[in-house]
Amino acid sequence: MIPQAIRTIHAKMGGVEQERLGIPLFRPYEKLISITIRGKKFAVPENQILLRAFQYLCPETIPYGRYCWNEECQYCRVSVKRPGGERMGQALSCKLMAEDGLEVLELSAELTWNLMQLFRPGSDKNSQGSSPPTGESQTSAE
Repeated sequence: MIPQAIRTIHAKMGGVEQERLGIPLFRPYEKLISITIRGKKFAVPENQILLRAFQYLCPETIPYGRYCWNEECQYCRVSVKRPGGERMGQALSCKLMAEDGLEVLELSAELTWNLMQLFRPGSDKNSQGSSPPTGESQTSAE
């Protein structure tokens, strides 16, 4: 049975697992912001590094990626465009803060693999403005 305090934390933080060894997974936030990943909009918590925002969207896969979370591995490299049209080029998502209006144009191979469920046909997980799932069965890639 899950204690009431932990259930409250889960509900308050989007239902994503929050505690591991007593350390919160996400920085405190009050609202969700909009980011675009490969042309598809998503709502993620404010005040998070981009890699943590990706984990919010795909909590089942990002923890199993080969990320070091401290700039050494380079597996979290992205190409982004900041709000206002300023092209930032390459960045590490473990160091870049997610901000409202951020556009992620390209993902590393590791991120592409870990975020693939967001781009499957009919997927609308945390997506803004996408069509509802069609209920069709998913087929695996060749």
